[in-house]
Amino acid sequence: RPPPRPTLQLYPPVPPMPADVLVHPAANLMPMMTPQEFADLVKRIKAHGQREPIKRLAGPHAGQWLGAIVDGRNRFLAALAAGREPIYEDVLWDGEQSLVELVFDLGLPRRSLTPAQKVIIAEEMKPLLEAEAAERRARGLLLAQQVRAQQHGDGPSPSAQVLQGASAQPGVSEAQGDGEIPGGSPAKKKRDEGGRTSAKLAKLAEVGEVSVKEVTRILRLAPDLRPVLRLKGPLSIPQATILATKFTAEDRAVAVDRILAGEKAAAVLADMTPFSAADPALLTAK
Repeated sequence: RPPPRPTLQLYPPVPPMPADVLVHPAANLMPMMTPQEFADLVKRIKAHGQREPIKRLAGPHAGQWLGAIVDGRNRFLAALAAGREPIYEDVLWDGEQSLVELVFDLGLPRRSLTPAQKVIIAEEMKPLLEAEAAERRARGLLLAQQVRAQQHGDGPSPSAQVLQGASAQPGVSEAQGDGEIPGGSPAKKKRDEGGRTSAKLAKLAEVGEVSVKEVTRILRLAPDLRPVLRLKGPLSIPQATILATKFTAEDRAVAVDRILAGEKAAAVLADMTPFSAADPALLTAK
């Protein structure tokens, strides 16, 4: 007879962010608290007040993101739930640093994230970084056109200050260059691009490239594991590898449901995988 399943205390879900509150998309990539963690935070704010401010973007370069929350979504919601007025701190952006990476730098250090969580967040940052780079290239192209027009004596004239600093502006040198950059065969270019992507994700996530490649492989084989890997603690990368490579989609769904219900991943895998005794290290790896 199977052992009884553990009984867990149920907490109300974390409330959604109000529709009229502006949050930077990079901040939304950070995992929210669990219902229990959120309930504890609400209790602390009720008892002691909000000790750490919510960070909002400020400064003349903020543009459409002026006033957007860049760190502190849980604190904002917890303050509302506790009946307290949220406390803010302005973060001045100089317009030079990548705004996506700034938000990432603000949110990552305070969190105790698993390597899988860090890799997934960094991976989901890629479209934001690519869009940001495209915007920089477009600005660089416009400025480069103005510079060329001034050098040839026609077209609108940019200010002397713009001309003097043009060569230092991001995107200008790329926009001025023509022709294809040699890179070998398409297969080699793809391999090189994949290597650069893994290295960049590893740097952003502050984890090793091996972890990046393994998590990327897991998500390619079993995209249904993404939500559970985004959670803190229930599943290690080696355990996720077993689920991705040795389980059918149906059995994997059963195993994940048991793990999310509170059972230890090692116990679930030992119960559901006949080969587990041959490699117990995989079942207990952190």
